[in-house]
Amino acid sequence: MTKDDLERLTLSICVLKQQFIQMTEKPVRMNYHSLIINEDIISIEDPKLYEFDLVKLSKSYKKFECNNQIWSTMAANDQVLLIDQYPNITLVDRDLNIVKQSVWPYGFIRCMRWSSTLTSFIIINMKKSFFLLRMMLY
Repeated sequence: MTKDDLERLTLSICVLKQQFIQMTEKPVRMNYHSLIINEDIISIEDPKLYEFDLVKLSKSYKKFECNNQIWSTMAANDQVLLIDQYPNITLVDRDLNIVKQSVWPYGFIRCMRWSSTLTSFIIINMKKSFFLLRMMLY
């Protein structure tokens, strides 16, 4: 490496450093437009409550114990159903057999959802803490 090469390299580094400083100091401009919804192409029908016939419901074939003070939260994927049965969380299969049951030490569960992208159940408690229950656990 010659002295000229070293000077060119030093100059290039200085130019890059200056460009980086300018990029970090300059605010990023973003242009966005509001979403315009054409209400003429949206149709929301009134629910037809009279079409729901309670007589046609099948009889229950399995019961789960639930706390009378708290609504049980549930989430499902194509294999299992995750049920909040405070103080436990329970995984059941398609036949409603218990696959796994564990004590949930993180407080009241506010919300549960299945994420196929993460292949995990997402659990949020009342303190807004975020937990992932991965498929590998069962």
